[in-house]
Amino acid sequence: MDRHTVFTLALQLLGTQEYKEDSPTQHPCDVWYNPVLRIACARFNWTFAARETVLKRKRDAQVAPGMALFPYPDGCLKITRMRTEDGVDVRLPRLEADGILVDEDECPETLRVNYQSDLVALGGTLPDHAPEFCDAVIYLLASRVCMALTSNARLQQALEERAQMAFLSAIATDRQQDGSKAIDPITRITRQNIFRRRR
Repeated sequence: MDRHTVFTLALQLLGTQEYKEDSPTQHPCDVWYNPVLRIACARFNWTFAARETVLKRKRDAQVAPGMALFPYPDGCLKITRMRTEDGVDVRLPRLEADGILVDEDECPETLRVNYQSDLVALGGTLPDHAPEFCDAVIYLLASRVCMALTSNARLQQALEERAQMAFLSAIATDRQQDGSKAIDPITRITRQNIFRRRR
């Protein structure tokens, strides 16, 4: 769903017909759209934005002895999980401006990172296969531009509550879809540590 469609649907909730260039509706929509998308994308670990990558250590970085520095993944909105080469969660990573600092004993060369991509937040196009997420963004955008266009505090509060309910529905649907995905048995077997299971 493109931004023009999102603007039009949000404005219809306010009783305005459609989004038009050089009209009073243009400025509030343009100002609020990107912040609303970032809020929506950062609210939950959405499956449509989930990515995984393996990062290589920055060898030329000057860090404290016993520490390893890894760069952030490209297009990372937020990191959701960090694991060692063996698949064990990293203990006490530190997120620095230069990258991710971890204990060198845990991750001497590589770091496996799960993260949320910022493609939706920066691209401005909503995923068509996640209609509940799209609805939540539309309600949230309508609640943000409401006061600038209508000065109706009751309508703004009602739209904010509706956006919260839409996000809860979108999160529940996303969890169901994520849980229903069949895991390839070969992938599941290769990710298991058979020695740890025998203990």
